[in-house]
This record gives sequence, C-alpha cells and structure tokens, in this order.
Amino acid sequence: MSSEWLSVTDNDAVMPWSISVDGFFRKSVENRMLADDMTEEAIDSIFNNAVRILGRCPNPNIQEQVAETGIVIGKVQSGKTSNFISVLALAFDNGYDIAIVLGGNTLNLLKQNASRISSAFSVDTEKLTVLKTN
Repeated sequence: MSSEWLSVTDNDAVMPWSISVDGFFRKSVENRMLADDMTEEAIDSIFNNAVRILGRCPNPNIQEQVAETGIVIGKVQSGKTSNFISVLALAFDNGYDIAIVLGGNTLNLLKQNASRISSAFSVDTEKLTVLKTN
C-alpha cells in the first residue's frame, strides 16, 4: 500500500476514522504471506479488503461508538482465514487489544485455525498470545 494511513469514509462505517496500514502486526502477517508465496498484488488486495472491514468497526479510541457484529461465510479455500487474519493484524495495529475468533465447529478446524493464526503472526508471546479451547 502506498500510504501508511488510510481514511475510511464509507457511508456504512460506524464513524469515519484513519487506519494505520503499516504497523508491526501487518508487517508480520505480510512477511508470512510472502513466505507462503503470495504475490504482493494478492496481499495488497487482502489488506485493502481488511481496511474496508475494519473501517466498519468502531474506532477503539472512541468509547461512545456502538459495536456491530458480523459473520464470515465462504467456500472452502476462498480466502476467509487470510482475510480475517489481515483484519486482526490491522485491528491490533490500530488500538484493539483483544480479539476473539470462533474458529470452527470441530476440534480439527479449531486447531487448524489456531495454528494458522499463530503462524501468520509469528511474534514473541509478549506481543501476542493465542489461546484456544474446545
């Protein structure tokens, strides 16, 4: 992405806010994607989508905003995990301190998603801890 900040002004956004797109967690996830042979074009597309999604979430630095919830549904191998990991990275870079991911309705899927999250961030546990339960 060409800019370190993107302003989200989508009419459906909770409230327009500027989102950092060049933070620590984004770089960590991007490096993992590059190591997995994703193209820079694909990575930019995923993070552009993540900015759009995060822009619909409340700005964590403004307490009076109303939270909305959402769900991600898609076909197998459609990019759901890469997209939600990218949203998590931007959320952590922009002031969110915790994220709860309901990562599957089977133990195998839960383990797979927890492993992908841990692998995508590959950072010191003082920066990010992935807890999983079944």
